[in-house]
Amino acid sequence: MTATLDWFGCGTFRLRIGELVVFLDAYLDRVPNAAQVGQRPEDVDRADWIVVGHSHFDHLYGAERIAKRTGARILGSHETVRVMEAQGVPLERMIPVAGGERVRLSEDVTVDVYPSQHSCVWSQTGMSAADEVCIGELGLTWQEQQERFRALASHFGACVR
Repeated sequence: MTATLDWFGCGTFRLRIGELVVFLDAYLDRVPNAAQVGQRPEDVDRADWIVVGHSHFDHLYGAERIAKRTGARILGSHETVRVMEAQGVPLERMIPVAGGERVRLSEDVTVDVYPSQHSCVWSQTGMSAADEVCIGELGLTWQEQQERFRALASHFGACVR
């Protein structure tokens, strides 16, 4: 079985495995001054699945148009499903996941879903070593998370003149 992977920038890929077409994220649009990727969601004529990493616009935007145009199913977080339903994608064409699920995309292809949190990569503090396990802010209290955010906001405020 032949597989191809096309990269459209940011986190958006099109994976073809045999006859199966899977979009990994769906952000094909760009702001007017950015280099365009050569394809818009309205140009996609084939997709079986759209697997969304998380619900930020640069991963999710366009999934609703691809799904409506092609009939693709969407696999993503509960927030992704909420946003896509508000954009008119029928609930029966979406699978909400949180981590731990295994979803069959075709007879030969499955996706294992891992729980994750989107972490702040713009922190003013040092990054962990590459071989260190990173669990982001898991284990911190809400108050500790808020204090970290205040420190980060203060750092950005000091950088802006």
